[in-house]
Amino acid sequence: MGETLGIELSQYSIQSIKRLESLPRLGGKFGKNQMLFDYGYPDNMSVPELRAAIDSLDKRFDLVMVSEFMDESLVLLRHLLCWSLHDVVYFTKNARREEVKPTLHPEVLSALRELNSADVILYDHFLAKHRRAVEDFGVKRMADEVSALRGLRDEYFQDCGTHEVKGRDSSLQFKEYSGLVSAYVSSNNSNQNCLLLTLPELHLLATLKSRQRESLLKLNGSSS
Repeated sequence: MGETLGIELSQYSIQSIKRLESLPRLGGKFGKNQMLFDYGYPDNMSVPELRAAIDSLDKRFDLVMVSEFMDESLVLLRHLLCWSLHDVVYFTKNARREEVKPTLHPEVLSALRELNSADVILYDHFLAKHRRAVEDFGVKRMADEVSALRGLRDEYFQDCGTHEVKGRDSSLQFKEYSGLVSAYVSSNNSNQNCLLLTLPELHLLATLKSRQRESLLKLNGSSS
């Protein structure tokens, strides 16, 4: 990214906010206030516009999941949809391993928060809402369910004969897009659950989209 934009991340703290705000979106897709951009909003809204956008999002979604609290979010989701714990078991995808995450200086983090101030407000709003939802659910009850979910995930990991692959491995049938994230290999791909749990992110998304298209075609065919 530094080569593309002309500024390394480590240099953000010595740049003016005006300079940082002028940086183009990488590929027209990636840049400041990414969460709001992904929701379809401009990344330079006024404070009243931002508050209105957050209020609209709050009313639109029954649940907004927080990635840092994914297990707790999945527990809330399963109760909202009347699912079982088996329905929300997952293996972590598209997340950098701890040993390859860059360490950012506090001044760089401060510059990033200022540059993405609208996203910070959006995040803080839904983080507070998540915490209230956990309190309403019951803190002890949540802890018990999270423990059960993690235990079940460990069972799937063992039953599927899964092992984690760190870095790129050209011999894998299904490869992750980057060597910075982990891939998973199952010795039991004949089991559909094991296969889906270990598929790389992009392969999994393609599989789910294909199934959704098939379901929609069947639905449209039956209604015509």
